[in-house]
Amino acid sequence: AQQLDLLCVWREAQVFSARERAVIAWAEAITLVSQTGAPDDDYNAMRQFFTEAQIAGYTLAAVAINGWNRLVLTARTVHPVDASAATAPDAVAAA
Repeated sequence: AQQLDLLCVWREAQVFSARERAVIAWAEAITLVSQTGAPDDDYNAMRQFFTEAQIAGYTLAAVAINGWNRLVLTARTVHPVDASAATAPDAVAAA
């Protein structure tokens, strides 16, 4: 749970291993490929921990997730959480 909470500040957080940092950096580079160009440094960091096939798998996973996110965004999909349940007094008291 702590790693998920700190994922948005992964560069500063000290809860990720070098292997995890390599995957996160690569996923970020793939997500922002028009800005990053998928830098050699990020790719080489992946090569320290993973085979070419594993890197391809991580790359395809990032591409698929980014594709799904773009489909959901462009379709103006709304999260299925029931807003009335989220604002119910019991939900606020439990938080």
